[in-house]
Amino acid sequence: MNLQKFTVKAQEAVQKAMELAASKNHQGIEPPHLLEAFLSNPDSVAVSILRRVGVSLDRLRTEVEAALESLPAVTGASAGDQYVGEELKKVFDRARAEADVMDDEYVSTEHLLIG
Repeated sequence: MNLQKFTVKAQEAVQKAMELAASKNHQGIEPPHLLEAFLSNPDSVAVSILRRVGVSLDRLRTEVEAALESLPAVTGASAGDQYVGEELKKVFDRARAEADVMDDEYVSTEHLLIG
């Protein structure tokens, strides 16, 4: 994962996902962390897109919270012990592929949402 090829907003979302994982003592950073990062900013492009396509944000928040609660927690883990989980790697790969299809140089939050 080369964050240099992510837009500033996409980098911020990934950073927020990492912070969320750390706050919940999750070693692996997974797609629900990224979704929660998107949902935590009601003015984000991702939230705007989700609203536009008719997603119930309340229901999505409930499902994301349940997914986060189901992830294993590791006590004593530090931010340096975190890793990007396999499923989130797939999201990043799909987002990069989507950016390529759209002929975009950088991966944006929109690409991450699609991924």
